[in-house]
Amino acid sequence: MRKATIVHYNTLPRVAPLVGGYLKAYARSHQEIRDHWDIELYTDHVKTPVSHLIRHLVARAPDVVGFSVYTWNVGIMQRVVPTLRGLLPPTTRYLLGGVEVMHCGDRYIDPAWEDVVVCNGEGERTFAEYLLHLDQSPRQLDAVKGLSFYRDRQYVTTEARPRVNSLDELPSPYLTGAVDLTTVAVATLETNRGCPFACEYCFWGGAIGQKVHKLGLDRIKEEITLIAKHRIPSLYIVDANFGILPRDVEIAQHIVDLKARHHAPNQVIFSSSKNTSDRVEALSRIFSKADMLSTQPISLQSIDPRALALARRDNIKQDTYLRLQQRLNEWDVPSYVELMWPLPGETLESFKHGLDYLCAHGAQAFHIYPLLWLNNVGYREKREELGVVTLQEDDPTGGGEMVIQTREVSYREYVDGLLFGTALYLLHDCRGLYLTTRLLHTLGLARLRDVVDEFVGWMGDASGDPLCDLWHDGMVHFEQINKYVWRGALAHLVLHANRKEFDGQLKSFMSQRLGQLAEGLGEHEELIRGAVEFDLLNRPYVYLQTPLQLGASLDVLRVADQRRGVWVVDSPFDFSAMVDGLRREGAVDRRHLTRGAFEITLDHRAHQMFLPERTSEEQLHWHSMRVMDEIRHSEARYHSRVLTERMIGV
Repeated sequence: MRKATIVHYNTLPRVAPLVGGYLKAYARSHQEIRDHWDIELYTDHVKTPVSHLIRHLVARAPDVVGFSVYTWNVGIMQRVVPTLRGLLPPTTRYLLGGVEVMHCGDRYIDPAWEDVVVCNGEGERTFAEYLLHLDQSPRQLDAVKGLSFYRDRQYVTTEARPRVNSLDELPSPYLTGAVDLTTVAVATLETNRGCPFACEYCFWGGAIGQKVHKLGLDRIKEEITLIAKHRIPSLYIVDANFGILPRDVEIAQHIVDLKARHHAPNQVIFSSSKNTSDRVEALSRIFSKADMLSTQPISLQSIDPRALALARRDNIKQDTYLRLQQRLNEWDVPSYVELMWPLPGETLESFKHGLDYLCAHGAQAFHIYPLLWLNNVGYREKREELGVVTLQEDDPTGGGEMVIQTREVSYREYVDGLLFGTALYLLHDCRGLYLTTRLLHTLGLARLRDVVDEFVGWMGDASGDPLCDLWHDGMVHFEQINKYVWRGALAHLVLHANRKEFDGQLKSFMSQRLGQLAEGLGEHEELIRGAVEFDLLNRPYVYLQTPLQLGASLDVLRVADQRRGVWVVDSPFDFSAMVDGLRREGAVDRRHLTRGAFEITLDHRAHQMFLPERTSEEQLHWHSMRVMDEIRHSEARYHSRVLTERMIGV
């Protein structure tokens, strides 16, 4: 019996190897392969030392080693393939597949490596035919469609293989047992393939748009049922546009029904359809009512018309996203807006304007991704036209190139945009001055972007504590800013380790810079100063071990009582009603601006987590994701009541 091992490296641990599962299930549908080949799936986390893989493969000595290659793991493949070629028998063959290497294998293969082959396109049929070819004598590699390889130092590409039109022709990775669900914590599910959009930065639509091919509904339901019976906690629907088909609502309801019956899955993750707002809202509502939607991404990338046109994304309706944001806020479902910086066509001015606009329209948090210069996307052939300069990422596991300059954005402006996004992360996403900035904007006193710009300058001049040191490290080593670990370290400092110091910085910043931000607060001065203090009290307490204490004095508010996880505050304004109004209506009810006497209770005990004794890199990465993705879960639960004269002792 010959052996084949398909290797997957994922960004999260215990993710179902869906790609390898399809390859294995389809290959084993051929009697000849079942009789002669033992196919194994090897899956691991990208942070696991590659020595684990090397030790495993040397012990198993497979005849074929396949790699599922993506931006986040291409560095691993590039490191281990030369080593494996020296350690494994010379008869071993290597098959590389995935969007990072397809159609460009000559960038990754040495011309002398005739034992390494690249799969171009969908891999199920190609993998099966490749195994069958290895059993032939003489071998006819040229007859296998969809491959590229070197022969006599000449790069050869065989005839292209058409896409699979009927996905039901591909046996299920789960129903056939190709994937062992007993070891899985995140089940990946495909209900269709392809994307009708042709965004220039993305491979999902192949930069040309791809027809959507779908799996049968009955099979999808069977797969989800099996996943639920195995009590797998997380379900990741990997479709490019879940919600694009009317049946997706029925699929969502089936998932919810299974959770009620089997208590799993508990969480569902998906990328929503672009222009079917009613359907996406229905999906979000179904999952949120079942408490399965931990967070909902809103994939805008930009709101600048020219940037969207250059990205061939101007056919996507922005109103769809704004309406979804409003609904998610009404339902108290955590969400974040996905943006890219810098997209060609975007300027630093339009980037800041977009963030300002989205915050004013209820954005809860942001993921600001670097623009990666990916293989097999439309942008790739337009480097000179777009004025793009890239920098190779320094992550040894991956191989992405970050865009750090475009025709519209200089390198210096690129760094300024990163710092602006970081300041927004601290003031808005981590809720440093969440209410204050919204009030200043709503009352016409100062734009959020002006506050953020001032804070960038403030942090650039500040010094003397770990947060300032980390900020200055980002200013000098800008490539750190895009890393989740770096942002996780920021969040850890401002929400836990240096929380009191950050309170003081926020209070000092607003006291010293408020006059520069607004030309006189006039009648609203007490209101804004009180809002700053409410923000300090309202900042999330993510960890159980974080002491409930302030690092700044209160001048407008007064703490009437303090107990475990709870502040009780006397206030001249109903700030809790203001926050609710801004979230649900995007505005403040004028009656809430009237001075009075209120008692506001802020309860920070909901959804708190236990802080591990040692804060590892992985924990910082996870913490950063949690703060950005689920900040609504970590916020205080509050209520207010009017104090009568008798209550306040007048």
